Amino acid sequence: MIASDAIIERALGVASKLYNELEAAGARVVIAPADQRWSGMAIDEREVPKDDRQRHYYQSSMWSPMRPTVAFFHDTAIAIAVLEMTEPVLLRYVGHGQGHDGYIRETEYLANLRKYRQHHTWTTTKDLPCGRLRIVAFSAEGVKWSKSWQEKGSTTIDAALHRIAREIRAAVPEIIVMVEEARRQAEIRHQEYLAAEERRQRQEDRRRIEESTRQSREALGQVIQQWADRMAVERFLDELSRSIDRLPEEERAPMLDRLRLAKEFMGAVDPLEFFREWRAPEEIYRPLFPQALER
Repeated sequence: MIASDAIIERALGVASKLYNELEAAGARVVIAPADQRWSGMAIDEREVPKDDRQRHYYQSSMWSPMRPTVAFFHDTAIAIAVLEMTEPVLLRYVGHGQGHDGYIRETEYLANLRKYRQHHTWTTTKDLPCGRLRIVAFSAEGVKWSKSWQEKGSTTIDAALHRIAREIRAAVPEIIVMVEEARRQAEIRHQEYLAAEERRQRQEDRRRIEESTRQSREALGQVIQQWADRMAVERFLDELSRSIDRLPEEERAPMLDRLRLAKEFMGAVDPLEFFREWRAPEEIYRPLFPQALER
C-alpha cells in the first residue's frame, strides 16, 4: 500500500475492508511467504497513464515491497496493491531568499501574487499525489494477468470493494489456466535447454577425445623418435668400442675412459624408460560419453 500522509488513514481503511472482502470470498490474505520467489509488476501510479511510447521512458519512483501482499485462493496467488494515484501539477519555483527557495503550486502562486512576486521564477510540471486511490490485482506467479479499479472525481472506491473482491475471485480459473500453460512452456524451455546443453557437452566431449587422441599419437611418435635417436647413439658407441679395441695398448685405456664417460652422459637406452612416459588417449581425457569412442 502506497499513499501520502494526507490520505494514509483512508487508504489503510480501504485496504483493510478489501482484505476482509477477499477473505469472505474464500481467500487467505498474507504477506507473500519468503521461501518462494514471487513475480512483481511495474505499476504506473499516474491517474491517466500515457501511451505506450511515453510509458516506455517513464520510470516510477514508487516504493516497491520485496514481498507483495497476496490473496491465496487455494494455491493461486494474486498480489494486491492499494495506492494513491498521481496527477500532473503545474508548479512554480519561487526564491524566498535566506534558504527558503522551493516549488509551490501555480494556483497558490496566482492566489498570492503580492506575497510571491519575485524577479526570477519559472514553472514546471510534476506528478503529485492526487488524493484518489487505485486498487491493482495481478498474478504473483509470473503470468501476465492484471486488473485495476480506481476512484474518479469525488466518488470513493469503498462501495465497490465487495464487487472488486468477487471479480478477483472470478478470475481465478483464468489465472490457473494461464499459470499451468506458463509452467508447461517453462518445462518445454527447460527440456530444450537440457537437450541443447547435452548436445554442447557431446560436441565438447568429441573435441576433447579427438584432441587427446592427437596428443597421444604425437607423444608416442616422439617416444619412438627419441628411442630411435638413442639407439643410433648406442650403435655409434658400440662401433666406437670396437674401434677402441683395435687401438694399441697405450692408447686404449684413456679412450675407454672417455667412452665410459660418454655412456654415463647419455644414460639408459632401455625402450621401457621412454614408454613409461607415454599416455594413452583415455589417460589424457576420460570421455563423458564413452559411446562416443565407438563412432
